[in-house]
Amino acid sequence: VDVPDTWNVLITDIRGSTQAVRDGRSKDVNLIGAASITCVLNAADENEIPFVFGGDGATLLIPNHLLSAVIVELKGLQDLAKKKFNLELRVGYISMKDLRARGADLHLAKYELSQGNYTAQFKGGSLVIAEDMVKKGLPAGATIITCSGTAAPPHLEGLSCRLMPIDSRKGVILTLLAKPKGPQAEEILKELLSSLKVILNGDFLSARPTSIPQLQWNWPPSSFHSEVKTQQQSRSYLVQCIQTGLRGFMTMLSLSFNIPLGPFKPEKYKNELITNSDFKKFDETLRMVIDCTLVQADEIEKLLRHQRQKNGIAFGVHRSSKALMTCMVKSATNNQHIHFIDGADGGYTLAAAQMKSAEHA
Repeated sequence: VDVPDTWNVLITDIRGSTQAVRDGRSKDVNLIGAASITCVLNAADENEIPFVFGGDGATLLIPNHLLSAVIVELKGLQDLAKKKFNLELRVGYISMKDLRARGADLHLAKYELSQGNYTAQFKGGSLVIAEDMVKKGLPAGATIITCSGTAAPPHLEGLSCRLMPIDSRKGVILTLLAKPKGPQAEEILKELLSSLKVILNGDFLSARPTSIPQLQWNWPPSSFHSEVKTQQQSRSYLVQCIQTGLRGFMTMLSLSFNIPLGPFKPEKYKNELITNSDFKKFDETLRMVIDCTLVQADEIEKLLRHQRQKNGIAFGVHRSSKALMTCMVKSATNNQHIHFIDGADGGYTLAAAQMKSAEHA
């Protein structure tokens, strides 16, 4: 469907994320990136908000009537990111009306992971322009949200990252970004996807990084203190540690030993977690985090180089041995949860840095 003029493209990203992941902070970068989606969805309540997770930030569509409430939440997140994580979250938006006046358009589709859980897919050119306006100020015209230092804490209920890094089953976790360009972009994308599917033995789901044997929880998780920081509001740090710790410990026992906790059925939840893993999407850039063999990874990079030479696509890749998962759980008992996947050691962030470097070479 066409995105209405009364909606806005909102971009979030962490300034200096490339250096942060090189400093070993990829989990914190993912957490704040996912938090920018979580606080917006909590502010939107029952309104459906299209979004795409990009590792160090997100792209979201916000209707005019929710814009003020969303900005309040994101200002709170900017303050939290700065004070508790020493990360600078950049936030900006531009209306679809203004983007269309610049000759761009935007079309939206829903992709159903499972009943009631959707991710958004975009095409039309507006997101590329909006991202340049927010991140580079070119062309001018985006509204930039600045960190106030005194904003109320954001509502981040449902955000967690307790799962241990997920080992590759096949040898390589490949994070892939590919941006088709020009008037034939849609045909180029179809050609690229068709070739990727052949390399992956005809089944994208077979390359999903998540599987039941790979799911492991330990206690305390390495991200424990980071999660406490996102949940701490008026409570003291010690009280929040105890509360988060007890809740997390009980959940870990339940999931590790398949012990039901009231209506929470751990085996059901783990199966849903696999299905609801957000490992492939398109927002004018193809974004994938896939588990593949070394031979397949080499073939995919060869394909991308060929497509760059033939069709002028921009691409970036990153290889690691593990994937990271950040969870956004509205209801663990009613299949209302989505799980964001990134390559370990800064998958999306470093793939994006490689793509930008190649574009400017």
